[in-house]
Amino acid sequence: MIELVGGALRALVSETGAELCALDGADGTEYLWRGDPALWARHAPVLFPHVGRLPGGRYTWRGETYSLPLHGFAGERVFAVEARTPASVALTLRDDAATRAQYPFAFLLRVEYALAGDMLRACFTVENQGDGPMPFGLGAHPGFRVPLREGLALDDYALRFGAPCRPLQHLLGDDCLMSGETAPFSLREGVTLRLSSDLFDRDALVLSEMARSVTLFTAYDWRTVEVTFPDAPYLALWQAPHAGAPFLCIEPWLSLPAPGGAEAEWSALPTLVQLSPGERRRFRWSVAVGRRARRRCGGIDGAGMP
Repeated sequence: MIELVGGALRALVSETGAELCALDGADGTEYLWRGDPALWARHAPVLFPHVGRLPGGRYTWRGETYSLPLHGFAGERVFAVEARTPASVALTLRDDAATRAQYPFAFLLRVEYALAGDMLRACFTVENQGDGPMPFGLGAHPGFRVPLREGLALDDYALRFGAPCRPLQHLLGDDCLMSGETAPFSLREGVTLRLSSDLFDRDALVLSEMARSVTLFTAYDWRTVEVTFPDAPYLALWQAPHAGAPFLCIEPWLSLPAPGGAEAEWSALPTLVQLSPGERRRFRWSVAVGRRARRRCGGIDGAGMP
């Protein structure tokens, strides 16, 4: 486990999956979900080379059939440490025989984390190192502790987007694949979503056309979590359904899960990113914690809560 210390934060990063495993404030507040196998054992997995599920866990590429697990294989692979300072780390994953058996492309995936002040910055970079086109999916899956103070519950919290917006919800089918249907997603005054466990009875909420930052807050505590995702066209919100789980995942995605139906043809999946030989794609997101967004979300007197 790699420890990072910088500004007001401490983080732990695992070389397995290049996964962020802890994010703690100077006062000892644990902001990141520490994992529980009974609910969700992960913390903040890197989703690559696909986000979500595939029909039957399989896809075809140029006449061959391949299998990929939920959210791809990056989360189970050991990354190499490329560079490290007390407050930052860069880790890399390259293709090998095992990855090419699941994903027949030559790639480099670089995952970087850096701490400064009250913020953790993350940058994922994907490079096509082959001689042909390379479609891929990519996303982040950080889970945050909710509540952040003893005596509160999820229902005491809300999410506030960084600007008024009219999100579009991409509806999931019963198989957790994309149904192909969309619907307007209502926010109070165009910015605020009051949280409750029943929001996730049908698994994740998947949004597009939203502002590119969102803050988790409550009127009853000063701690906030602000997630910013300038490069992500999609945002998923998830907690374990019907479990009353004390966490919320705020997930910036570059691509969507596959549509339901027949076995997926990789080149036809509509939201995969296409890289030409030698081309790179960068995917940035960040987390700021503490009091940073308090004024935008209302004070501890309850102002700003829906």
